[in-house]
Amino acid sequence: MKSIVVVLINYFKEAELCAFVNEQLLGQKGVVLHVVVVDNGSHQPALLQGLVQSVVEVIHPSKNLGYFGAAELAWKKVLERNLNPDYFVVSNFDLAFNREHFFETFLQAEARNPSLLSGPAITSELSGAALNPMYRNRLPLSRIKRLLWVTSFYPFFFIYQLLHHLKRSFMSKQVVRKEGDELAYAVHGSMMFFSRSFFEKGGHLQFDSFLYGEELFAAEQIHRLRAHAVVHHELHVTHEEHSTTGNIKGPKHMAYLHQSLKYIRREFYS
Repeated sequence: MKSIVVVLINYFKEAELCAFVNEQLLGQKGVVLHVVVVDNGSHQPALLQGLVQSVVEVIHPSKNLGYFGAAELAWKKVLERNLNPDYFVVSNFDLAFNREHFFETFLQAEARNPSLLSGPAITSELSGAALNPMYRNRLPLSRIKRLLWVTSFYPFFFIYQLLHHLKRSFMSKQVVRKEGDELAYAVHGSMMFFSRSFFEKGGHLQFDSFLYGEELFAAEQIHRLRAHAVVHHELHVTHEEHSTTGNIKGPKHMAYLHQSLKYIRREFYS
């Protein structure tokens, strides 16, 4: 049987995380999941320790490692325990699956169309918009430069966010459910399935930024390997967006995004 490790990163949302594990993950049929929780910060750490220990492992780093920083720590711990999973899933926990056999269906989809990186179809609970693929094609350098400019001055970034949400709301009225598999440049960071082959081919999660831009970082590694990400549309999740970071991001989060974009440009567009 294929092995799957699911990594969840907590940041003061332990009650919601525990509910997701108990109601969504542990209820999955046809597959055994190993769940790793990285606790970047918690009000009630005892809640995390109360999870089923035979299935869930909780890691407490000495500081907040951010999203991929925490995922990278989890991957190292997985290797130390010689788990060597077939799939390493970095996931939010503000998600709801469309079926009890979600992960079993994923394995069937991968057997049909294997990939280095994949994701499910995702619908935003807030807007109703489809979130995957995040980007169908690689972003041109001009787009990266424009995003760097927008994230350099908060009033610009605030207006950009408002326009983005208006566009998302308009696009949600035009959503048509797709079927089968779709090639993509980048999949949404709320649920990313990394295959073992991704790491065997040199892929990694050592992102030199604290938060945001993880999707582009993963996508560029896939691009360098002359491959594509895949969206499996038969898998569907509903996503309550920004339950941790907030719907409209403030100056601090803008600075994180700007730093990530600078890294992406320097490493992949020079």
